[in-house]
Amino acid sequence: MLGHVAALSASALWAIASILFTRLRTSFSAPALNVLKTGIACAMMLVTLLVLNGRLWPTSMSNSETAWLALSGIIGLTIGDTLLFEALSRIGPRRSLLFMTLAPPITALIAWPVLDEPVTVMMAVGIVVTIVGVAMVIGDRSGEDVASVSMVGYLFAIGSAICQATGNIATKLGGAHDPLEMSIVRTAFGALTLIIYLSFRFKISEELAPAKSWSVLKTVIIATILGTYLGIWLQVTGLRFAPAGIAATLSSTSPIFVLPLAAIFLGDTIRARTVVAALNMDYPSEKLVV
Repeated sequence: MLGHVAALSASALWAIASILFTRLRTSFSAPALNVLKTGIACAMMLVTLLVLNGRLWPTSMSNSETAWLALSGIIGLTIGDTLLFEALSRIGPRRSLLFMTLAPPITALIAWPVLDEPVTVMMAVGIVVTIVGVAMVIGDRSGEDVASVSMVGYLFAIGSAICQATGNIATKLGGAHDPLEMSIVRTAFGALTLIIYLSFRFKISEELAPAKSWSVLKTVIIATILGTYLGIWLQVTGLRFAPAGIAATLSSTSPIFVLPLAAIFLGDTIRARTVVAALNMDYPSEKLVV
């Protein structure tokens, strides 16, 4: 029961965090918001590792494993989350999270040749259902201005899902270590890459200037604690104490949670077609890599 509750809680927390991150995009560029989120989460994880194990950096990984986890952080966090934040500001959290359900089936398709994990019949059915659900979301424009729905936003969301899937594979190639330590390597290299990118592309002080406002910084911290720090921890707890298929299914229910939240806080309209798409896209996945 603990695993079931943890996985479901992780999904709910990310849905809440997505609403907060959507609001924060009016204050920050996507890379700036991402570096704040990733950097704060990394600092929290380092402190947690220090408290639990008495050290500040993982020591059990080989150089090749560290390299794979670093690559996972760069692809999944640096690029993938930046694309997701761009999508959030263009098509909103409801559509963005629905598109993120493409990540597990894409992961499964990549894992087949790379990790020798074949796609089962159940997984194939899940992939088809997910694609149908995405098609329903794209076609759900009744009653709204077509011009207001950015096709670029859809492309950002799809790109983010692909990056998350690729990052999942790289994480698997990083070995089987303590999830907290693996997360630290991923977030550390993700944050470092973002800082380097911001320093070349923008003036970091200007990009992060909105964080000088306590109200803005407070929202960033709350969203990071909920969506990145606690969300990851609870997701791993779900996988540890519940069957993988059930945990993966429960942790992918964010689209269901975000529907009422987006309606309440962002004024989104909930239609029967979108609800059906969200329900269809939460399918059991026997061996999808998380």
